Amino acid sequence: MTRFLAGGLLGTRYTLTTIGDGASVLIDAPEGIVSEVKEFLRETDTGLEAILLTHGHFDHIAGLGELEREFGPLDVYLDQRDEVFLTRGNEKIFSLPSFYGAKEYYTDKLSLFSGKTKRLEGKLFSFSVIHTPGHTPGSVVYYDEKNSIAYTGDTIFQGGGIGRTDMTYSSFSDEITSIRNIFSILGDDVMIVPGHGNNSTIGEERKYHN
Repeated sequence: MTRFLAGGLLGTRYTLTTIGDGASVLIDAPEGIVSEVKEFLRETDTGLEAILLTHGHFDHIAGLGELEREFGPLDVYLDQRDEVFLTRGNEKIFSLPSFYGAKEYYTDKLSLFSGKTKRLEGKLFSFSVIHTPGHTPGSVVYYDEKNSIAYTGDTIFQGGGIGRTDMTYSSFSDEITSIRNIFSILGDDVMIVPGHGNNSTIGEERKYHN
């Protein structure tokens, strides 16, 4: 069972999905989602095995503290190149004019997570991990081959959109290279679940990136 949801101040997408053996995982962790997570676990009679983060930006990690308080210490996976966002990295982003209003809202939430993240490898549970630097140095796509779903975080959006590359630690050239790499790996029928906005497919998004 898989459930696509959105939460937090910026409407960040997150996904709950069962992985068998009485376990589920959460992909990305915006704030304010504890009740939805608990309901999903109750409905599926599963436990929360791990949290998989597509990248370390504040709106994708702000729920880690409250999830840890509710469920106890959790295995949280994040590419090591994005671990900077658990400390000083998001503070630099809050200095950008477009995020002035977010700093006060998010700062306390970002300070509540006490666990140490686990490093990502090429395969995690039933997901292939595709490194997609650009939006952040450690952005990744989680590809669920069995269900033909790719969780693209803020790398690719529906309608030809791509993640911002005008922020600290971002790279436009890396972003374009990563998108081309995704298109070379994944087939047109693969559903993409982005970090914001609506789902799409690789085939549909390929039309915008010739």
